Amino acid sequence: NSFNLEWVDRAGNPKLVLEGDSVDSFFSFALSRDGHFLVYNNLEGGGSEGSDLWVYDITRPEVPKRRLTSVGSSGHICIFPVWSPGGKCIVYTDIIPGQSHTLFWRYADGTGEAHELYSSDNTIFPRAWYPPDGTSLLLYVETQNGASDLRVLELTGDDQSGWQAGNIKKFNTTPYGEFNGRFSADGKWLAYDSDETGRRQIYVCSVPDLKNPRQVTFKNYDAYNPIWSDGTNQLLYMTLTRTSRPAQIYKVPYSTD
Repeated sequence: NSFNLEWVDRAGNPKLVLEGDSVDSFFSFALSRDGHFLVYNNLEGGGSEGSDLWVYDITRPEVPKRRLTSVGSSGHICIFPVWSPGGKCIVYTDIIPGQSHTLFWRYADGTGEAHELYSSDNTIFPRAWYPPDGTSLLLYVETQNGASDLRVLELTGDDQSGWQAGNIKKFNTTPYGEFNGRFSADGKWLAYDSDETGRRQIYVCSVPDLKNPRQVTFKNYDAYNPIWSDGTNQLLYMTLTRTSRPAQIYKVPYSTD
């Protein structure tokens, strides 16, 4: 199967950005804060040949896409890119199947080398900067007993001098699985999905105390990948049934009063 990258406006109308085919397909991606650049991982050969990260200038589609990593041909899977708060660097996971998950950062313009931040035998993906102006990274981590948690990797540095990793700490660890954490623009709220009810549902809690998480979806199918809308008080998320029904995007208004 191939995947496309599309814009979807608030009325639900799609507009094609990049089209996948039997050779190239797209899975994870991130838009730069100024909305000009898209970084995405290309599942080359439909995913059978690993994947690399590419950067695409949305404002100038005539400019060729730029390859950011060059390890996919060796079987590596570069996935889940996240832009730094300053917009100059990209953090991502480099998977060597059956061996390791390693976090790297490198400059978005392709200069310099990839720099290792953290490596683990377990699944680990960057999800968001914490707080949004960036002193730590929120991570999705699968532990050895199969649990899924949100944790924080402390960082020092900046886009100019480079980033160095410190300690990794528990953040929102419960007996249930937590996934796909996203912070509100003011850094005061965390939205994430959890399997506490037996299905993935969306929850919101205050930061940094993480007290009294509030369930905000009550679907009889999975709801996941919450995203705070810029400029409007809306929380967007996706749903997916365990049948052949296609995924759908929903929006829900919220108030912090």
